[in-house]
Amino acid sequence: MARKIFLCLFFIFFICTCLVVQETHSKAYSEDDQLMRVGAGAFKDRLYDIAEKQFSNFIKLYPKHEKIFEIYYLLGRTLLIRGKLKEAKIAFSKIMSDGSTFGYMDCTFLAMAEVEMRLGNGDEAAKLLLSLISKFPKFEQIDYSYYLLGLLQLASNQLSAAEASLKKVPQHSKKPNSFNLLLSGSAFYHSSRSNLKQPFTILQAFKKALSLSLHNI
Repeated sequence: MARKIFLCLFFIFFICTCLVVQETHSKAYSEDDQLMRVGAGAFKDRLYDIAEKQFSNFIKLYPKHEKIFEIYYLLGRTLLIRGKLKEAKIAFSKIMSDGSTFGYMDCTFLAMAEVEMRLGNGDEAAKLLLSLISKFPKFEQIDYSYYLLGLLQLASNQLSAAEASLKKVPQHSKKPNSFNLLLSGSAFYHSSRSNLKQPFTILQAFKKALSLSLHNI
């Protein structure tokens, strides 16, 4: 999943850089410029407490700003990093409900699914991932989306659906060979399904299969 992490970081870095660089061309900074510039710079420097304060203040002061949804996304990511899951959910929900023109709605769906997973809302996370896959079939991280969906389906004892989702990971990956372990894990729990009745036991067995499969990559 290293590529997924890299892509998320690249996307966030891109937004931050655009906000910072764009404002450096101005001789004098307006208040909204300052909030964006300081917040984006703090995020890049991993000063998340400062970033959260700047982004939150920006949203309160400029709710109609042209870059409002970029700020909501950065705030959501900041809150997610800081473990403020309920607050992050509110930020991402705002984009999903009002930001139809936001250029990175696919990333927002994935971020919201990750929030729901960390909150323990597996069913909601699965619905978001299904919507993501349906709405954005060309999404750069579609392989990771199928991977998360497969694990959620596995944990809820939806074995056939989980196997189907996990088999789509290598089909959509630009590096199919790196996902051979998913097929191995899928075959493992599929052949053992008659003996594994509890979702937790299935998930533990699947993790064991993944661990064993790593040696064959």
